[in-house]
Amino acid sequence: MWTLPEDTNLSNPHPLDFEFLPDIGFRYRGGGGSIIIAATSITKPDIKLTDEQLFAFAKAMQGYFDDIKGLPASVYTNMQIYEDGDFLRYDDEYTYKFVTEETYSKYVSKGSFLLGSLERYRQFELQGDPAGDRFEGSSYCAYSVANRELTAATLSGFDNYIFSSARDIENKNEMLKKFGPIILRIKIRPFAELLSQELGYSYEIRLVQYADLKVHRSSLPLSKVTGFPKHLTRNLARALRTRGRLPAIFGKPYRFVGEREVRIAFPTGKDVPDHCSIKNPKLLDYVERVK
Repeated sequence: MWTLPEDTNLSNPHPLDFEFLPDIGFRYRGGGGSIIIAATSITKPDIKLTDEQLFAFAKAMQGYFDDIKGLPASVYTNMQIYEDGDFLRYDDEYTYKFVTEETYSKYVSKGSFLLGSLERYRQFELQGDPAGDRFEGSSYCAYSVANRELTAATLSGFDNYIFSSARDIENKNEMLKKFGPIILRIKIRPFAELLSQELGYSYEIRLVQYADLKVHRSSLPLSKVTGFPKHLTRNLARALRTRGRLPAIFGKPYRFVGEREVRIAFPTGKDVPDHCSIKNPKLLDYVERVK
């Protein structure tokens, strides 16, 4: 049976592996991209948190983050606990993208497309853009480890470029108002393949799932947790980054459910800048303006 050391106080992580961010947590910058670990805890043997306890943990942490950043209190209208199988791959042929006249004439019509980072979308909300989401990359997890359960509040996905579109035009009026009057129909897989070739990175296409708080249950092997909770280790940081990738990148708050988003993620293995632009007129072979 796995037992804790007598001293369970979390010691300061090694400064070469982790950077302390006041009022936020520890940022691990090892290979594969950053992850910020804001809080961690682990249960006593043979104890698992109930769903209500897990939601309470996530609400408490989110309330703290809202408060220290001077933001309005988060609203919870639809809460659920994600499992890995909830983040489905998108296999349909087409998606739809809504853009402004300016974006279409200056960029899209010339074969130029912008890929954003999760940080870019977080800043959008802080700047008052209704399409922004300050929860991009965040997740609250509960991972079983042997006979215990580890919980953590994390922010990750720093190594991904993102291209967003919609699975259909069911909510056309809402999307036209939010994003612009031009509707593009994209043959999504060959479009993603060509973007991938231009970037030099692989890709995956998944449906975005919608629920407030982005709570995720899964498991971790005991080997990834060795040394914790006395120490915050690089093994644990990497494991949390890997296991929490799907909710961080493909989960959004419920208020965005009308966007019906399909997301292409391009993991680069390193932190990416705010955005990048890909220009290749051949991309237009897979893009049709339908309005």
